[in-house]
Amino acid sequence: MTLFNLTGLAHLRDCLIENVGLLYISVPNPRFLNVTFRNVTVTIEFTRNVTFRNCKFENVKIVLNSSQSCTFENCEFVNSVPILVGDNIKDFEHEFKDCEVNGKPLVYLKNAEDVSVEEAGMVIIVNCRNISLRRILFPVNISALIEIAFSHVRISSLSISGAEYGLYVVNSQITVDRSRITDNKIGMYVVNSTVVMSLSNIYGNEEEGIYAVNSTVIAKYCYWGSPEGPAVNSTGSEREEVTLINSEFEYSPWLAEPAPPPATPQPLVSATVHVLTIPAFLILLPLVIPIVWALIRGGRVLSRKIKALDPETRRRMVLLSCLCLEIVAILLSPINIVLSVILIVAGFLIAVMFGGESQEEEE
Repeated sequence: MTLFNLTGLAHLRDCLIENVGLLYISVPNPRFLNVTFRNVTVTIEFTRNVTFRNCKFENVKIVLNSSQSCTFENCEFVNSVPILVGDNIKDFEHEFKDCEVNGKPLVYLKNAEDVSVEEAGMVIIVNCRNISLRRILFPVNISALIEIAFSHVRISSLSISGAEYGLYVVNSQITVDRSRITDNKIGMYVVNSTVVMSLSNIYGNEEEGIYAVNSTVIAKYCYWGSPEGPAVNSTGSEREEVTLINSEFEYSPWLAEPAPPPATPQPLVSATVHVLTIPAFLILLPLVIPIVWALIRGGRVLSRKIKALDPETRRRMVLLSCLCLEIVAILLSPINIVLSVILIVAGFLIAVMFGGESQEEEE
């Protein structure tokens, strides 16, 4: 292996770094402009302020180990992604601006809340809360698909495969449901975290389905590639292997067959107002006419009975009716101002029609 070691201040631009084995960067403030990296491992370790601008990475493994404040701007990753490693939150706080992974956006969330991600080539989440990842179609043949550090994340209905690390979780709390984690080198790499999984398929990963260090993993109702469940701390098994280092693991009950894929979401019903057409109105006309006739006839009968009362009783009934209408109008005014106005006018007409007649009879 060829070692290309940057031990002094480095500013490289408009060049190709190819097939050099390992590019080791340990000095602060180097800058790379319009540089193409191809078939090389880039290790950035114990340093800060490393800048890549307008660079391209092809089949490159990039590891940022205990480094801080690095910047990737307008960079293209082809079968390549950065892997962030460290012990504290500052080791994961970098800047990724306008970067793509295999033609899809590299989503980097830092100090965010209540965000839903549905399109990405890779997702890096640092110090976030209430992040939702759902139905993302990831590319394959890259180092890691989802990196989560110091965050709370919900993952649902994802297919995670073809990566060195499907999920890379550090100091976080995540829930995973109805997802598929298969055909990775390591399905989930979990450190100092809590993971709750359900109704998911974890199998076919080359080394381990889950590798957990100082963590708690609760994975019930999941399928592990065998009706017998996972092989815990056991190597050479045909079942999906789970390696635990000072960790707790609950997986019973498990599924004897693969969990079904999530149902295809139904399209939302559009909020369309259907206007009553003339033919439909004609169909309802035989029902409307008797109702209107009954209301008119009932109104006439009620009017005669009211007029038959003595003036004082009639006045009290009119005042009480008007008062009730005004109260209802006031209560309805915040909801429907038009109906409120109609009730006020109705109260006024009742007062004029019956109240006026009562005064004339008294005179």
